[in-house]
Amino acid sequence: VAEYEFINGVSSHTNQVSAYKTTAEKINSLVAKDDVVFTAQPEPEPQIIFYAQRNIRFVKDEADAKKFLKTSGNKKGAIIAYSSVFDSTEVQLVNRVFLDSLTK
Repeated sequence: VAEYEFINGVSSHTNQVSAYKTTAEKINSLVAKDDVVFTAQPEPEPQIIFYAQRNIRFVKDEADAKKFLKTSGNKKGAIIAYSSVFDSTEVQLVNRVFLDSLTK
């Protein structure tokens, strides 16, 4: 029951769910719909993925992101960083990633 309340924002956990949703909205405001979203954070929060309605892929660096773009057939992406959603909802666009055939 506690996990259900936590994930669904019931009871005292509503502020935490609101922080996940706010983080996801900020991510979506920084990246294009057709961008692959990357982060250096090893385990993106499932709640953020849910509210952003997109997958967020872990990468070690820009070279790792370009490798994924090439193998997946995508052309561009964005590397983001976000703080712990319990501390704040700060989200930063770290870098835009393009395959070499495209210009930045």
